[in-house]
Amino acid sequence: MRNISLTVAYDGTNYHGWQCQPNAVTIQETLKVAVERILNHEVNIIGGARTDAGVHAMGQVVNFTTSKEIALTNLNKGLNSMLPDDIRIVDARNAVSRLSRTLLGESKVYIYSILNQEHNSPFLQRYVLHHPYRLNVPSMERSRVARRGEHDFFRL
Repeated sequence: MRNISLTVAYDGTNYHGWQCQPNAVTIQETLKVAVERILNHEVNIIGGARTDAGVHAMGQVVNFTTSKEIALTNLNKGLNSMLPDDIRIVDARNAVSRLSRTLLGESKVYIYSILNQEHNSPFLQRYVLHHPYRLNVPSMERSRVARRGEHDFFRL
């Protein structure tokens, strides 16, 4: 069996998060359907992390196994031709072993953007918090400093 690792980027606006859910469109289900269509067999796609509804990812690592001998470049191109425009396969690789969810998601980086101007941008509205009022920068800086560093949110 081949173990394949994909790096996926997506705009999560139209999805109910990563994980498959009944009666909801998710990234995992959309990707699973495309992979199974190309490989012509059922796969279990494991995500390195989960995202909530409407959340985007720039480099989420996912993993599945197959016995098919398909070139990774062909798999990458095939998936991108079948997936909706808001989901893209950035990279496809053979992985050494089947990675667990915890090993795939060693860390996450969250980016929060504030558009601080009078009018929101129609091009950025999905990706920023629009705040047309003066920001309290000293207060924001104190908050940022208090959260600096590594945090293990699994041990709360």
